[in-house]
Amino acid sequence: MLHVVSIGQGFMRRQVLPALAMVLACAGAAGESRAPAPARPPNVVLIVADDLGIEAIGSYGSEIETPRLSALAASGLQVDNAHAMPLCTPSRVRILTGRDSGRNYRDFGHLDEKESTVAQLLRRGGYRTLLAGKWQLGRGLDRRLIGASPAAAGFDEYLAWQIQDEDVGSRYWGPTLWRNGVLETVEDRVFGPDLVNDAVLDFIGRHRDVPFFAFYSMLLPHDPFVLTPDMPGPADRAQRFAGMVRYLDRLVGSVLDRLDALGLRENTLILFTADNGTHPSITTRRNGQPMRGGKGLTTDAGTRVPFIVAGPGVAKAGSRSPALVDIADILPTLVDATGSPKASAMIDGVSLRPLMAGQTPAVRDAIYHAYRSSSFDPYEVYAFDARWKLYADGRFFDRESDPLERSPLKLEALDAQAAQARTRLATVMAAQPRPQQARAAPP
Repeated sequence: MLHVVSIGQGFMRRQVLPALAMVLACAGAAGESRAPAPARPPNVVLIVADDLGIEAIGSYGSEIETPRLSALAASGLQVDNAHAMPLCTPSRVRILTGRDSGRNYRDFGHLDEKESTVAQLLRRGGYRTLLAGKWQLGRGLDRRLIGASPAAAGFDEYLAWQIQDEDVGSRYWGPTLWRNGVLETVEDRVFGPDLVNDAVLDFIGRHRDVPFFAFYSMLLPHDPFVLTPDMPGPADRAQRFAGMVRYLDRLVGSVLDRLDALGLRENTLILFTADNGTHPSITTRRNGQPMRGGKGLTTDAGTRVPFIVAGPGVAKAGSRSPALVDIADILPTLVDATGSPKASAMIDGVSLRPLMAGQTPAVRDAIYHAYRSSSFDPYEVYAFDARWKLYADGRFFDRESDPLERSPLKLEALDAQAAQARTRLATVMAAQPRPQQARAAPP
């Protein structure tokens, strides 16, 4: 039904608008004034890779070439100090709701249906919405927790992998996917990421005449590491990972090409990021130095992710920013950029629009995380700024000299700058609601 209505609306616009334009022109010739047509709000394409740290992206210094993402960065803004949560579910809940896990995270694989999402907010603002790719938010490890479906979370259409984990199937060759409530399994020669990408391209084409929001939740390059359609093989684990990243880059490029072909690129806000760092079994060279993935860890290797934004609102193409950015900032940024209704709940994210416009060098002084992988685990609570990081149990690190957090600083030996930073970060943590099971705050 939605498909038919969307096409019908596009058809009516193509038939009626030319005639309407003639009528208005005649009215103008007769001396009647008319107001200029309001500018159409920007389309939004949010692309989230699955398990991809900055060391795997070419524009961040990776040995893996990703030319389409490099070109995207050259057309927009690249943020060099952006952070996700260390694991996929808390990150995805954070992206969709703009809220810290200490407020709303209940379990791995679970999104509470009561939460207000960015898709719901943009849909209230007149946007058509799509979820394409990984979902994994329908049921928690605690089997009593049944979470939100893509439809309940505000998506008009979806082609999703893993809505219910008992029907998970493959995400890659011979995938099992949910298409608008119908479970589909296709033959082994079909590559799942291609089907998901096709869904994004189709959605953009069918909704070119109305504002749209596509949440492209990529299946790549999460393990298992497989040969992609353009890799002949054989290849070892690291080579397969690199091939999957290159294929991811190619798919992103096809989305950009579709926007260009339809004349939509200039009015489409494109944001590329990831949900956490690379799998720890993968080591990639960045700026000539080996960097091991840190998925699941609260270090920079686990949380520091690529963050590229291009399109309306970005003042200077090819700019790079050292500003501290959190994936919770995505929701308020998109709401701000589209003029959609604001969330009624407490939001922890901050709009990046002033940063994108070049009006300020930063929009936040620190990031706070209350992290746990599942409801059965205790919280790890910490706060960090551009250089320093403080845990609720008292551990204090210099992120600049010790990004892997091998040696906590000795508190009795802190210089004045470090001591002041520790006090500031302790204040950041004290201002947040303390989640259950969290460790005690430092004295």
